[in-house]
Amino acid sequence: MDDRNIEEVEISRMEAGDNVPEIRRRSFNTPIPPSLMLAPSRSSSGSTSCLPKKPKGTTTRTTSRAT
Repeated sequence: MDDRNIEEVEISRMEAGDNVPEIRRRSFNTPIPPSLMLAPSRSSSGSTSCLPKKPKGTTTRTTSRAT
């Protein structure tokens, strides 16, 4: 994984420059694991997420009504 990142960074550095690749590498190393893990999980349970999201709104509505 490290070798691949270095190679990709080197290519980006040649294509972009020196600052762009560094920023991309930092952003890639941090937001990639959580984003990728959440992205596929969210997409897969897109329908499921919609279901629980609906009840959440109802709960808020009920609270407003009670108030």
